[in-house]
Amino acid sequence: MKELDYNFRTDEELVIAYRHGDHDASSELVSRYTERLHHFLGGTADAMDLVQETFKKVFSSLHSFNESKSFKSWLFQIAKNCSIDANRKAGVRFNLHKSEEFSDVEDCSSENPSLLMSVSERKKIILESVQELPEKQREVLILSYYQGLSYPEISKKLGCSVSSVKTHMSRAVQKLSKSLPNTGGLF
Repeated sequence: MKELDYNFRTDEELVIAYRHGDHDASSELVSRYTERLHHFLGGTADAMDLVQETFKKVFSSLHSFNESKSFKSWLFQIAKNCSIDANRKAGVRFNLHKSEEFSDVEDCSSENPSLLMSVSERKKIILESVQELPEKQREVLILSYYQGLSYPEISKKLGCSVSSVKTHMSRAVQKLSKSLPNTGGLF
């Protein structure tokens, strides 16, 4: 019965419950966000290590979380920072991973190999074009398009205004539209 109760609680209510000694509340938070974080961090085995590192940091610093703020934004900021730290250690910049980022562009017609090749090539071209965007534009695009975050959530996560997020998104879409004129209306 307690598990059902957790399904109806907000993230912030679960944080408060955890702080008051209900350590089962942490399981619900982990369950809610593991898959999203894994995808956000690239969907690889290394990404799962980063997910675990993110949750370690979250639960060790939960005392500093302000429950009047969005837990989701705070969590993804910690995940982003873990990724940046790991990438710095490995000598890599913030990166779009090639796993399933364009899965929604995938299926045109599995019966026509030449069409599949063009979809594959298109995915590669889109990925390369996204990688060429300035960092803020790339981050806003990824957070909005792939993570489904709203502009206010993105602004909290990146520490900038909503109008700045809109500007970065608009510029990213404009640049991609120019560099990807024949991508089937994706941008």
